[in-house]
Amino acid sequence: MMKVSSQTFSDWLDSKGFTGEKRIREIAASALLFIGGGGGLASTYMPGLPASYDVSMVRALAVITLFLSAVQFWIGRRWPSWRHHIFEGFAILLIGAAIYATGGGDVSVATAMASFLVILDATMFLSTRAMLVHVAALICVNVLALNLVSNVTPASIFFVGTVLAGSALISFRLIRTRESVEVDFLTGLVNQRGFERMLGELLEKKLNSRATSLVVLLRLNVINSGSYGAHVLSDHALQMAAQHYQARLPPRSVFAHFGAGRFAIYWMSESFSECERIAARFVQNNDTEPNAFAGLALAESGDDVSILSSRAVTALTLAKRRGLGYLARHPGSYKGQVQIREAIAANQFFLQFQPIVSLKDDHLPLGAEALVRWRHPNQGVIGPDRFISDTELTGAIVELGQWVLAEACCEAAKWPRTGEQLPYVSVNASGRELRETAYVDGVVRALASSGLEGHRLILEFIETDYDDNAPVVARNLMQLRRLGVRVAIDDFGSGYSNFSRLGHLDAEILKIDKSFVAQVADDGTATPIATAVVTMSRILGLMTIAEGVETVEQATWLRTHGCEAAQGYFFSPPVGAAQIASVLARSRITLSDTSTVSF
Repeated sequence: MMKVSSQTFSDWLDSKGFTGEKRIREIAASALLFIGGGGGLASTYMPGLPASYDVSMVRALAVITLFLSAVQFWIGRRWPSWRHHIFEGFAILLIGAAIYATGGGDVSVATAMASFLVILDATMFLSTRAMLVHVAALICVNVLALNLVSNVTPASIFFVGTVLAGSALISFRLIRTRESVEVDFLTGLVNQRGFERMLGELLEKKLNSRATSLVVLLRLNVINSGSYGAHVLSDHALQMAAQHYQARLPPRSVFAHFGAGRFAIYWMSESFSECERIAARFVQNNDTEPNAFAGLALAESGDDVSILSSRAVTALTLAKRRGLGYLARHPGSYKGQVQIREAIAANQFFLQFQPIVSLKDDHLPLGAEALVRWRHPNQGVIGPDRFISDTELTGAIVELGQWVLAEACCEAAKWPRTGEQLPYVSVNASGRELRETAYVDGVVRALASSGLEGHRLILEFIETDYDDNAPVVARNLMQLRRLGVRVAIDDFGSGYSNFSRLGHLDAEILKIDKSFVAQVADDGTATPIATAVVTMSRILGLMTIAEGVETVEQATWLRTHGCEAAQGYFFSPPVGAAQIASVLARSRITLSDTSTVSF
């Protein structure tokens, strides 16, 4: 027997349109119509019907109801929400006609009680005002129909009206009690459950409006670092943050708190740039240091809650890796891999190299870091800060990373010996690549095709790439070590840097972020944090490479405190592949040696 997995069944449901808030509403309305129509049709075959009972008319009304049920089920999801009011009106008229067709007496009273199905639908899926209008119309139609038939006493009519009104009130209170579960009691904002429901409704409205963009800012995290590496938020801090952000929101936006400092915002706008500008306010605090990061996603045609939320979460993950004050925008579901593949085939990407020099041996060149650039046909030469984030979000980073690695290894194999050793090449890689099962195979191919020895290759990953405890990550790191490839922690000091984890990371080199290097003042002094980073690295036996060195004071301070190597504009800007070999051939590199090099 063939077994169908739950995922396959879920995919089938999605393809048939059986999921989503709107679809659930349409299915429920269809079910209520089916119950009413099916029950009415079945009653015509019961024995003991009175002579006044118009069997043909009741059956016709039941068939019409069943037909409306089928229409609602199969076509309802394609219609805007206001069409639901038309179906409610039809149901009310059908019940009134059915009461009249039953000819009076107890059968008519029982038929009137079927109006509870319409009340249930109205209280579950309509706004309070619309629900009151429909219930009032329903009661009026029932009372009128009961007055037109015989053998129904005023007491029975009063009883029917009272029961229907009471049922509407009770149903209304039960539904509103359910909605209170969608409130975060700490901040008074909508919680995640309510956010997802409201997001589904907003996506539905977008389909029937001219709004060009619906932007979701998911999990806006406010971080209060009581100590280095700690992320603790008090209830009072969360409440104050909620009030602060809510005051900055545009009109008709919805603000939600998911818990633990995770916020979500969505709104509709005619301008995407306006949405980005508003979102930037939440991560850039003009009064204090940035204490938040955010992910932003744009709704596209055919999106549902899960798809849009998934893209926003992906953007938020990237923002977390970049650090506080960073806003990551998901590029959308465009064919990123196709664009990257076409750009590679058209030779639009090229590499530049920034020398890495020894601080111990009079600025002797040790190697160079490969930096990718895109010679875009419309935008000219653009740096990685303009496209790397998008390639990470769409998965195109895997193909681009393979090209960069192969090209860097080929160039490095041509470099001349510096001193007593051959220079190494340092290549940036992403956590997305590290989680690929075939990543090491790509490294092996790049080394084999270029003839570069494994010990001359350094792969740089940022610290958060090591957070994934998946077996494939540990296996890839172990296999890289067996190849002789060294692994570096890049940009240490940006984002979530943690001293206690340094000793547990499977790396041999620590690259100190330029933000720490910039803390070295013109008088050669530095902050305690910068001193601690260099000291801790030396204690753990990690080779340290400082990034972004721009002054002689910074170079001197780093050398004095035990930093082994450095790179930056003080030594050399990035240079082209044709120039890097001659730069590395020098016995000593300073800015004056490379200031005239074309790049």
